[in-house]
Amino acid sequence: MSKYAQFSELDGSHIRIGLVRARWNGEITKNLENSAGKTLQDYNVTDDRIVSTEVPGSFELSWKTQTLAYHYDVDAIVAIGCLIQGSTPHFDYLANAVTNGLTEVSLRTEVPVVFGVLTCLNEEQARERSEGEHDHGPGWAKTAIELGSAKRELKRENSE
Repeated sequence: MSKYAQFSELDGSHIRIGLVRARWNGEITKNLENSAGKTLQDYNVTDDRIVSTEVPGSFELSWKTQTLAYHYDVDAIVAIGCLIQGSTPHFDYLANAVTNGLTEVSLRTEVPVVFGVLTCLNEEQARERSEGEHDHGPGWAKTAIELGSAKRELKRENSE
């Protein structure tokens, strides 16, 4: 039994996806963005249907994600960041703020926001989750395709 989400047939040819990446812990987040972007393309989301942008750190993901939801015609957004615990409570404050902020954006705007923020105890854990077999980027991209397709279908049904 796999602990990872299983996906049915995915086709992203009819949806637009936003990718918002934090530059803090940039090597980690760039790997995640690259693998998510490649997965989107593998499932027929063309480059012209991917809106990519970045912000300085994970705290700013909520604002930029909300901006994409309100001002671009995106069906889902992947917010990509990486928080690594240090020796102060700063990590806890940031993790809570980012989690709550992204949840609020998704609920307020009715645009699905995929929580692509690694919260790790150390850099080694972050690398394990952003490279190779345990790279989370592809799963986040597939989730965005599934939720974006569901949102697009709901819009279609409501317009009939």
